[in-house]
Amino acid sequence: MSYHADLIDQARFLAGRGRKPKQADLRRAVSAAYYALFHLLAEAGAKRVARRGSTRTIVRRAFVHGIMRNVCEQVSRHKMPRPWHRRTASSLPPDLVAVASAFIELQEARHEADYNLAPTFYRSSVNDLIEQADRAVKDWKKLKESHPDTAEVFLLALLLGDRVRR
Repeated sequence: MSYHADLIDQARFLAGRGRKPKQADLRRAVSAAYYALFHLLAEAGAKRVARRGSTRTIVRRAFVHGIMRNVCEQVSRHKMPRPWHRRTASSLPPDLVAVASAFIELQEARHEADYNLAPTFYRSSVNDLIEQADRAVKDWKKLKESHPDTAEVFLLALLLGDRVRR
């Protein structure tokens, strides 16, 4: 099984079925759901850039949460960021927009879960976030098959942001 799938399984376990989960478990479940999507995209990007395992590890570690978020914010508004916008169709595939939107929402939820101890987390809303992460994984797999060039440009944008000359 892949790491992202393990993280989704862990999130489901932490959210707990048939018991009253602790706040710490629910918060860690939110974090695991976000990291499932983060690691899926980082691994996919590293595979596109590097063939060898040791090099791939370095590339995977080069993905930066803030850069990824900036790219996803633009994609969620149906725009590929510069300088990448010329390398995709003017209309972005719905699966790509869904993945980008999920990334933003899951990252916001993770920040809330990890850094703001005031709100109470509920199993139902945490399960919704876990399912959102699982849907984003499925949307990503569909995107790779239906629009491989767009998926590749998105991965490069996530890795490099706007640090590329036109």
